[in-house]
Amino acid sequence: MGNVRLHVLAFAVASLPGLALAQPGPNRLPGPWHLDIEANTDFPLDIGARAQLELPYRFVVSTSLGVMPTPYAQAIDATLVGFDVFPQVVGNLINVALDGSLVWRTHVGWRPFPRWGFDIQAGYGLVALGGSAGAAQLLTAVGRAPPNDPDINGRPIHIASMLNMLDIEVGWTFLIAQWVPVRVALGFAGTLGASSSLYFVGPDGNAIQPRAAATQGFINQTTQWLDGEYQSYVFLGVISVAAGFRAF
Repeated sequence: MGNVRLHVLAFAVASLPGLALAQPGPNRLPGPWHLDIEANTDFPLDIGARAQLELPYRFVVSTSLGVMPTPYAQAIDATLVGFDVFPQVVGNLINVALDGSLVWRTHVGWRPFPRWGFDIQAGYGLVALGGSAGAAQLLTAVGRAPPNDPDINGRPIHIASMLNMLDIEVGWTFLIAQWVPVRVALGFAGTLGASSSLYFVGPDGNAIQPRAAATQGFINQTTQWLDGEYQSYVFLGVISVAAGFRAF
């Protein structure tokens, strides 16, 4: 009976390393460095790809690049209009500017618990709004009709903007079979600064250089107004989901 107990105890001790390795958390593989490559969506900002590098002491650096699809732009418009942030006519104009935007986000953070996947990250987001050449009627609807200028009368208006955003998020990473990371996160993105451009499209597809002072004044006032709208009202809750593979 004594020998049986000794064998059982020896088996239990030998199994401890395997049990420790099976505990939850993203740090199952040996070593302090880990690289995750993932497909990613940050709703309602973008769909794209993401990479995260974990450093010694569980500091993390991540970057993602994606595009804003039409349903995401519509969701931003519906949310801001639904909460009476601005009227529908302004929402229509911002929706046109947002559609098809390029979104780049870079974060730094920390995973405080060695055996668990919880992390806190913060950083910078750049949203390059693709713009549209169909903004003339929308500008008129918000009370910003172009001046009467024979050089630009009837010409399409192209608007493009760039937003600089502050990102903060808390997330959790699960590992499946040690090599497949799945991450979910809740965050916030707020516009810190914006830069917009507006020009009239000529018959050759190029920008028309306005000669009238009233037209140049209209361009300056409209872009300043747009930048103010972005900085005052474009603040979003963000839901992120990512999955991919752990390179090491």
